[in-house]
Amino acid sequence: MQIFSNLNLRNNVPKSSPCLSLTNDQIQQHFKYNYHKDLCMSAQRATKCSAAGEATEAEVANKATPNIDEAGQLYKTKVISNKTLVGPKDELGEICHIILDHGGKFHFVEGQYLRVILHPGDDNVFSIASCRDGDSSDGKTLSLCVRRAELSPHSVSDFLCNCKEGDKVDIKGPFGNTMIFPDDPEAKHIMIATATGIAPFRGNTQQLYETALNNSVADCIYVNGDEIFTLLDKGAYIYFAGSKTMMLGILETFQKMAKERGVIWEEMLARLKKNNQWRVEVYKIITSIQWFYVKSVVAMALSNAFYSSCIV
Repeated sequence: MQIFSNLNLRNNVPKSSPCLSLTNDQIQQHFKYNYHKDLCMSAQRATKCSAAGEATEAEVANKATPNIDEAGQLYKTKVISNKTLVGPKDELGEICHIILDHGGKFHFVEGQYLRVILHPGDDNVFSIASCRDGDSSDGKTLSLCVRRAELSPHSVSDFLCNCKEGDKVDIKGPFGNTMIFPDDPEAKHIMIATATGIAPFRGNTQQLYETALNNSVADCIYVNGDEIFTLLDKGAYIYFAGSKTMMLGILETFQKMAKERGVIWEEMLARLKKNNQWRVEVYKIITSIQWFYVKSVVAMALSNAFYSSCIV
């Protein structure tokens, strides 16, 4: 997967594909998921089009979805944060990453856009720059990538870039379907954008990695079944560590994979254990009821010890 954009992120180049972080704090937060070899963001400027007759982002968005009801429902949101990504702060060209809290009421899918309402007649559309769960991962926020296009009280981008934490922002939507990725996990995507046009790709990429990283252990084993069986046949050692409950699903998955390959799983497992290739170290999870019982026993023991010491 490749993304080409002329948005120069300087030292904020994303190193974490699961969230396609645009800010340093998010880079640190998700650094353990370092997929930068798979995702390339080019800072090279795309071929310039002639400015004359070039459609604005709003015009392109409206033309792409002629059947969408642009009236939409009005939602009240609150600014959670507003950070400058690049460009001179408070001046033309500044690009901001803005997180809005919609309280879980604004439902959208990656690739859609919304309309920010400043005043009657003063509004503009902006692509949503986060996945449906938002940067907060709780489904209550969404992000915008906004370039300060002009300095004017009637400019929506100027209004957004000036927003402070706690400010109110009215939005309508969501709209659009052109930038929604096909529901195919094996699909290949080539994304080309200029400047803040990268916004919908950020949301889509977040969702792709979030879906991939949420696969269960058994699913990951099944997907890589051919390689795992080949390695085991060649004498590889396999290790399992975690909760005891995970092993049931894993054993069922191995049995299914063995059957699909014409292998008797019970015999294969016995051979792996005999050769010391199958290594398991799991723990039992204490339920809340069990933990309550343990605490009660300990409390009773301490209480008895206290009274005994008092009597003595």
